[in-house]
This record gives sequence, C-alpha cells and structure tokens, in this order.
Amino acid sequence: MSPRQAPTYEIVGQLERFDERDTVFARERLVPGSPEEQAYHAMHPELVEIDRRLARFIEAVDQPEAAANPADAALYRATFGPIAGLALPDVVDGEVAPERVEADPAQMAARIKTLARRLGADDVRIGPLNPAWVYSHRGTPPFFEDYRPNPPHFTGIPEGYTGLKWGDPIEVPHKYVIVMAFGQDRDLLRTGGTPHSDFEIGRVYGLSALVAVQVAAYIRALGWPARAHHLRNYGVLMVPVAVDAGMGELGRCGYLLHPRLGANL
Repeated sequence: MSPRQAPTYEIVGQLERFDERDTVFARERLVPGSPEEQAYHAMHPELVEIDRRLARFIEAVDQPEAAANPADAALYRATFGPIAGLALPDVVDGEVAPERVEADPAQMAARIKTLARRLGADDVRIGPLNPAWVYSHRGTPPFFEDYRPNPPHFTGIPEGYTGLKWGDPIEVPHKYVIVMAFGQDRDLLRTGGTPHSDFEIGRVYGLSALVAVQVAAYIRALGWPARAHHLRNYGVLMVPVAVDAGMGELGRCGYLLHPRLGANL
C-alpha cells in the first residue's frame, strides 16, 4: 500500500453506506412513469418535483437539435457512448485464472503501478477499502438498456445477463483498492461548458475506464480477484476511497484535491 499519514478527517456519528440511487446522476436517469421512477419516489416523495424539473432540463438539452452544431453533438456521443461497452459484468469483473501467481507484495504493487502508468494513469495509489465506502444499492440501469439521457452504446439487455440492475444490493468483498488519477488538459477545461471541455472530459473518462478494466484483467490473469470501477459501472464512492489511499484530500468544492493535479483530474 502507499505510505500515508493518519487520516486527516474525522468521522462523527454512525456511518451508513450510501445508496447510489440517491446520486443526482442516478436520479436524472429516472424515466418518468417507469417502475424505477415510481419505486424511488415512493421512498422519497419529497424529491418528486425537483427530480421532474431535473428530468425536463436534461431531456431538453439532450436533444440533438439543441446543439448549435450537429458535429459537436456527434462528438459528445462518440466520446461518451462507447464507454458503455466497458460496463458489462464480465468486463469489469471477469473470470479469475485458476492458478494463482504468488509474488512479493511490494514487488507486485510496483509492477501494477508501473502498468497503470504505462497505460495512461498520471498517479497510482494502493490502499485499504473501507466497506462503508461501498454503495449499498445499484442506482443506475445497465448502460446497454435504452435509457435517456446519453443514449448508450448498446440497446436491450443481453440474453443471460447476470449483472446488477437498478435497486440491486451491491457487495464488494475486496480488502484493497488501486486508485488511479488521470489529468485533464487545462486549456480545454477552461472553456467550460463547451464542446471542447465536453470532449476532454469524455476522453479522460474513456481512458480511465479502459485502464481500470485492463488493470483489473491483469490482476485476474494472475489468479487474484479484481473488479474495475468506472463511469458506467461504479460500486464504490471514489473520493473517500481515493483519500484513504493517499491520493489527495476532499476539498470544499466537493472534488478530490490532488497535490499536483489539483481538482483537474
């Protein structure tokens, strides 16, 4: 694991695992009148009106005709859409090789960090996984279902699909996490809310998802269980996990602050 000092935060009170269904990203994907939307708002009637306003806003801006330039809309869909292909259950968490490769933990950690950096990560840390940072329930639908906004790469649930669906309990039995940071181009991000910043965000999301899948696949090929977590298939809260691994600190902005990359990751 990466060396780090004692936690710089204090936990006050009893921790309860966070429900991914409560995130704004999960709520914006609730299709009005769908079983998921009805079930969620039966649990949270106080959120009905605000979520309906959010859905109307998302639906309006997600229409192709809302883009000033159709080429910009196509670029957005091209950078974000294919990431869904990396969300399949056997891609993020596939079969583990039957024969386990035994190695010195420090040497193997160094090898994994080197691999992640060669694949594109700007920083890599290894730390403990606090079970409290595992989402309690799946809050997003499988990204090959035909949900809006951000239509996914696939349509329809494949035959024999065994992965988690909306509302299913989440369990991640692993003891450790590998956290990777990917820097973003500052000049593109400074354009804020433009096709240029959207492109850069999508590019980094795509790269980080691919590298997470590749690193997890490498570990499984060594005979050890590993699961990738990325934009289209999260199982844990990324910021507290990263803080515990020594990647940075939670800033007042709500983002992870990295000592070198700042919040631009």
